[in-house]
Parts: sequence; C-alpha cells; structure tokens
Amino acid sequence: SLPFSAYLFPDGSYKREKIGKLYLSKDKGKTWQTIFEKSGVSFTNLVFDKDNPAAILVTFRNDGIYKSTDSGKTFTKKTIAFGMADFSTICSDPNNSSTFYSAVCQYPSPNNYASVPLYVSKDKGETWQIIIRNYNWSDFKNFAAQYQRPEEIGWALSKFIIDNKNPNKFYLMDWFGICVSEDSCKTW
Repeated sequence: SLPFSAYLFPDGSYKREKIGKLYLSKDKGKTWQTIFEKSGVSFTNLVFDKDNPAAILVTFRNDGIYKSTDSGKTFTKKTIAFGMADFSTICSDPNNSSTFYSAVCQYPSPNNYASVPLYVSKDKGETWQIIIRNYNWSDFKNFAAQYQRPEEIGWALSKFIIDNKNPNKFYLMDWFGICVSEDSCKTW
C-alpha cells in the first residue's frame, strides 16, 4: 500500500499548481477530463443549479463568485462590485431554486462593508446582496470566546449553509466551530 502523501502527491511534492482546474467524469468517476483551467485561480466551492444542470456557481479564492451556463467550460464573474473578495463558500436553497447563499472570509476591520459578510442571491446567482449589514454583538449568543466584536467572526468563515428542512435555519462554520441561526440569520 502507498503512503498517504504518495497517493495524493505521486511526485512527492506538496507544491500546489498555480492553475485552477475543474474536472468532469461521465463514467461515475472511473476517468476524468479537464473541462476548465485558468492560471491564478483557486476553486473553493461549487454548487449546481437544480433547474439547469449546465449552470454552475463557483467561488474562487480571492476573486469572488463566478457562474457558468455551459457545464463549466467558461465562467463569468458575478461579484464584480466586491472586487477581490474571498468568497469561501456557496450553497443553494433547497426550498427555492432561484436562491443561493455565500459568505466572504475577510480580515476583521471596522472599515469592512459588512460586519459579518453573509450574502444572498434571489436570481440564480446573477446579483448578490448583503443579508444584514451590521450585526450587534448581542446578535451572537454563546459564541467562541476569542471573538470580541462581530467583524472578527467574518475572518475565518469556511461554510455557510441553509438547513434542508427548515428554511429559517442556517449554519455558519469557521475555524473554531459552528453556530446556528433559527431566525433567518438575524441572531446566532
């Protein structure tokens, strides 16, 4: 049996390529073909449109949200207004196929546009709006002790998802744990 590192990095290198690639398998994972590659991008997450399997929304590290309508061959940036924002997660709403959610991982600063950068699109990823621009510290109950103010929460975001059964319940994950909102992201 091969050691774990040899399995993941057959050449013995841990250096990551500087070309972002998206692969497709048409035989249940037996073989894969590259359908998209671009220098300088890094995929952090992807989600498919339930109504159109050729439509894919992806997050690129430090470059926002992009959409493909041709099964991943080309992508168009949908968050131009956000600049080089580090959108780290994206998910679809299981109750409404037009709605998607995403979050930005941002360095804590009182100058940030939003204290906790959680976004929603209600038009299949074409446009994005902040869910709540400025949270108060009282909106976060029993949160991780290392945080002292809301904008620190946006620093290490890794996942932001909606519950499959309850449309008012959301999960927000960061490097330190998971928090839950049962009132559509008003309090956590």
